[in-house]
Amino acid sequence: MSVEESTRAPTIAVGDRFDAEMTLSRQSIADFAHACGDANPIHVDDKAAHGWGFDDIIASGPHTSALFGALLATYFVRFGQALGLELHVRFLRPVTSDAPFRIVWEIIGIARNEKLRGYLVSLSGRCEQNRAAALSGSAKVVVRPRAGVTIVDSSDAPAV
Repeated sequence: MSVEESTRAPTIAVGDRFDAEMTLSRQSIADFAHACGDANPIHVDDKAAHGWGFDDIIASGPHTSALFGALLATYFVRFGQALGLELHVRFLRPVTSDAPFRIVWEIIGIARNEKLRGYLVSLSGRCEQNRAAALSGSAKVVVRPRAGVTIVDSSDAPAV
């Protein structure tokens, strides 16, 4: 995972971006589809995938959306406690096997939430493979920062 703000003190602020690159093997695609109960043969059978016009089997929606959302937890637990509240995903094109893809998230809003005893972080994300958008989405995560972490909520951000 790369993080643009990696050289400064632990801070979460609007505009921060984080990303990860990964590659799914044919076997991992088939295994995940089986594990989550997705019986669509386009995830395990070339002939079925070709019937839909795909060159190869494709990752299931639950697979790609799970990876999309998991990056949020992986990133935010570095700063303290984190809990996902919303994840919206739009599938734009399939993610295929044996080709790297990149997930990128950007923080677009932060607000203190007393009821949740933390900060509500709003994000916009995307997943790209072969220079084309495969997924887009948004998310909301509650972060309860550990000592020493600075959260710059949207009301503290300098005016533009």
